[in-house]
Amino acid sequence: MDILKGLVSTILLIPFLKEIKKRFGSPKTGKKTFNNKIKVLLNIARDSDEYIIHKIEEALESKPREIEIIIQHRGSIEQDTVLILWEILINRDKRTHLKVNVRSSITDGVLLLVLMADSRVIRPHCHVMLEDPKLVTEPDFERHESERFSFYPSSSSKDSFGHDYLKVVELMNQYIEVSNICGKRYDLKELLKEYFLFPTVEEEERYIQLFEKKLT
Repeated sequence: MDILKGLVSTILLIPFLKEIKKRFGSPKTGKKTFNNKIKVLLNIARDSDEYIIHKIEEALESKPREIEIIIQHRGSIEQDTVLILWEILINRDKRTHLKVNVRSSITDGVLLLVLMADSRVIRPHCHVMLEDPKLVTEPDFERHESERFSFYPSSSSKDSFGHDYLKVVELMNQYIEVSNICGKRYDLKELLKEYFLFPTVEEEERYIQLFEKKLT
């Protein structure tokens, strides 16, 4: 009877031990395996900025091997929030691969999240539109905001927008020439290809393989 009880207890512990090994590696070595992938869906039109920050911070807590941020539905994020997300993601565990999956057209600082990714998936016919940084410093910016391109909701016209957006533009300029696309409806995939930020499928698979080798 004691043997039977011990056998049952061992069987019940197997799923728990597998999960421990998955998250923390072998108990003998204590080495983490970093083999988990986490997807974070951002509904830009519905999710509050605070909720977006919370979801990404929560996803990074387990230090996953890969975090995939899925961006969908047209909307806007406060530029201050974009800067917060930049700090969170740029300071993630160096072994965590950042993948951004864009399913809808995007505006302003959301592009920064795409540019900073290690790899990207872009739905066909997605566009990006950026506010001209020169305009945000004009006295009549409030009026200009009401006349913006009508295909997407306006970003915040609070006083802080201008300062925060200029900082976002400064960061984006590390990857692309922002002045070349401001005020235009630009095909996102073509933009990334222009700056060699959107590899072919074969190249992306090769990059992922090289990244996985770094973890072993």
